[in-house]
Amino acid sequence: SITSLPMMHWSNRVMWDLDKSLWCGYSIQSTINNSCRKFLFTGDTGWFDGLNDIGKRYGPFDLAAIPIGAYHPRRLMKSSHMNPEEAVRMMHAVRACKAFPIHWGSFPLTLEPVLEPRDL
Repeated sequence: SITSLPMMHWSNRVMWDLDKSLWCGYSIQSTINNSCRKFLFTGDTGWFDGLNDIGKRYGPFDLAAIPIGAYHPRRLMKSSHMNPEEAVRMMHAVRACKAFPIHWGSFPLTLEPVLEPRDL
């Protein structure tokens, strides 16, 4: 089963539709050899307290794809992108047994070095 879950990010496709649509991630659950497996794909998100609720309601997750990148300057990026510390915090909040980072090292978008999450 696939369940859409709320995440936090801005959205728009054209100049006049800023934040007119919702942003989401997905919980994907499957049974393999009589064992339930859960995967969380967060997409792009900033930290928000609802992540704790997602962990309580839908977790624990066997594996989670957690975004790290495009996080400096924090005053501008905090609401939509996670720094490495927040990504670790998210892993615990959603109750992921294992996680892997996404959205880092792709291309320079903000002020931090593009490989900084790996180097920390």
